[in-house]
Amino acid sequence: MGIGTTLVFATMNLDVLFGHTGAPVFIILGLFYGVFVLGMAVALVLRRKRPDIYALIGRQ
Repeated sequence: MGIGTTLVFATMNLDVLFGHTGAPVFIILGLFYGVFVLGMAVALVLRRKRPDIYALIGRQ
C-alpha cells in the first residue's frame, strides 16, 4: 500500500514536470504503472514458486 501510494503521488503532477499534457504523459504513466504491476506479479510468482530466490530480493 505504501509503495502504491508513493507511486500515485509521484505521478499526480507529471504533466507539470513535462510541461505539457496529452499522449506522452499518458504513455509514461502507463509505463510506470505497468512496470509496477508487472514487478508485483513477478514477486508474487517468485514467492510462491521459488521462495529461496524471493528471500534474496533486496539482500546484497
